[in-house]
Amino acid sequence: MRLLASTLAIVVWFVTIASAATVGKTAQRSYEDGCVQYWVHHDAVALNEFAAASRADPSAPMPHLMQSRIYLRMGRLQQAESEIQRAVSSLSRATDEDRYLIRAWAAHVDGTTHVARREAALEDARRTAETGIAIYPESVELYLLRGELEPNPVREAPYFLAARRLNPRHPFTLRWYPPNLPLPQVACGPGETVSPPSQSPRLFSGLGAVHMRITTRDPRAQAYFTQGLCCLYAYVSPPASSAFLAAIKFDPHCAMAYWGLSFCTGQSYLPLPVAEKALALARQFGTVKEQWYCSLRVLQLQGRPDQFLYDLCGAMVHFPDDVDLWVWRATWRGFLGETGDDGRTLQGIPFDLAARRIQPDHPSPNHELIHGYEIINRPMLGWPYTWGFRRSAPNLPHAQHMQAHLAMRLGRWKEALQCTERSVRLSQEGFPELDRDHHLNILMWALGHEGCFRAAQAAPRSRAQDLSWPRMLRLKLDDKALAAWAHTRLNGSGDGWYLGALANLDQGHWQAAKQQLQHFKDIRGVWYGADLDDWRTEVDSRIQYESGKQAQGIAAVRAIARWVDAIAGTSAEGCRWGQGAYYDNLWAEMALGAGRLDEAQEAFCEGLAHEHGSIVAVLGLQVVSERKHQATLAASYAARAQAVWSQADPGARDRLLARLRAIANRRAEPF
Repeated sequence: MRLLASTLAIVVWFVTIASAATVGKTAQRSYEDGCVQYWVHHDAVALNEFAAASRADPSAPMPHLMQSRIYLRMGRLQQAESEIQRAVSSLSRATDEDRYLIRAWAAHVDGTTHVARREAALEDARRTAETGIAIYPESVELYLLRGELEPNPVREAPYFLAARRLNPRHPFTLRWYPPNLPLPQVACGPGETVSPPSQSPRLFSGLGAVHMRITTRDPRAQAYFTQGLCCLYAYVSPPASSAFLAAIKFDPHCAMAYWGLSFCTGQSYLPLPVAEKALALARQFGTVKEQWYCSLRVLQLQGRPDQFLYDLCGAMVHFPDDVDLWVWRATWRGFLGETGDDGRTLQGIPFDLAARRIQPDHPSPNHELIHGYEIINRPMLGWPYTWGFRRSAPNLPHAQHMQAHLAMRLGRWKEALQCTERSVRLSQEGFPELDRDHHLNILMWALGHEGCFRAAQAAPRSRAQDLSWPRMLRLKLDDKALAAWAHTRLNGSGDGWYLGALANLDQGHWQAAKQQLQHFKDIRGVWYGADLDDWRTEVDSRIQYESGKQAQGIAAVRAIARWVDAIAGTSAEGCRWGQGAYYDNLWAEMALGAGRLDEAQEAFCEGLAHEHGSIVAVLGLQVVSERKHQATLAASYAARAQAVWSQADPGARDRLLARLRAIANRRAEPF
């Protein structure tokens, strides 16, 4: 019977395996047979099969990759290195998915054979494999290879578990058995008992599809624990703290309420004593799973990251269907909204993907995957998870807001406005939120981008403003309001001097801008995610341009635009919240004013490439086409501009078009 099951597994795997970029049935059959033998650890037979595949198709890269993996497993480093180099030399014949496999393994072999660069090479190998998983989330082979890059069988186990969930009949399952770890024996103190306030917070519905059942004698404690966990998964720490304290109020013996409370920052108690109290209660009243959770938390807070991560992987083996353990593994560097590194790194994506396969409507994997794909500049891959987060937590302001992160990057401004308006409304209605002002600022970015200036001015204003308001005023061409705003911000932070200088430059007062630049140069630091040196370069370039040094000014701004192109997708000021065309448009306008129509056209096109729906870029291309006497093209851009700003205030588009035409009419002396 076992033989029959094994045979069926191999047959099913043959049907699903990638082509491995080989030519001919003989090479493909030998490659597939070799892969089966590799996973059941028949190395000598596997080597023969891969060698046969290479003889049938010498330039196929994947047989060389697999031979390298076998040789490294056998400790034959020189041969492992030779074979992976052959695979790399044939990289052009590999599929895109297989290229991640080859490059990751090549980095691993490099680090294994060259001790001096071992750590950097291993990090490169892991990052490459994780990127591959992010782009090809159904790739069993990438999960398996990523597991092989771990230092021990326990650490590799979660990757193998994820691979097994993707394909339970893959040949690796015939020989792989998950390691079995005992419950960690953690030494700790008695912990700290907290005193909950007499008044409990409001219980909300629709904060997230979290279903962790805990040991408690009071259903109200369960309800408040669930609310606290939903808030933590959305980084809403103060409301989470109140919810966990309420759970403790209704059940002082609830270990998991103390466990959740240990993640809440900014409180009067210390996290470690609270976690120790959770462990003491779990040992007395909790289940075995709760003892695992609380032991792990104490290990984490005791500053023992290697042991914590090792035992966390062990817990995942014990409870492979526990979605919250997978979430914890994904964000272990700073679980659930703690200060510092919050874990939203590339390494978390494989685990978030695996967690979502266990429970598709869980809020945390959807939330973290939005951030993850934003970080690796793959917003379209992250788009489905914005809807997943919204559906999971329809009444959580942050769940609505997160869609705007990617909607603005993708030019989906209708969705950006809808989700942001809902996040503002829910926040105003009192649903748990960390930063109400952030929603208002993002709403201002969206309304300004769409030319809805009257709606922006009628909307509630944030008390902690970012650059969304002054950017909106610039797009509205309200120079007086912009200058007044900048004057109120001359507080040493930098944005007042920066926007004040831009307001003067927009009105042609470059001497006044030059004086403001002198104050601006004395300010140090980072403001709104932008390096102040970039702002200074922008202002200085425009001063040069306006004062007659057009060539130098254009060259400097073009350099900024090229730099922004290199970092596109980051949180830099020129890229975030759908503002990716800012420096490209600035470069284009300066070229347009100097009569460099071809360069202006290039720059405006770059603007559209970096910011879908940039009204300045579309109108700029209309003006360039008019100057080149390309009437048909100009008409098409005019129609596109009307579609882009279909919801804009009456007359707003005409005013902006008139401004760009005025810039083109300026045509500085040739140089």
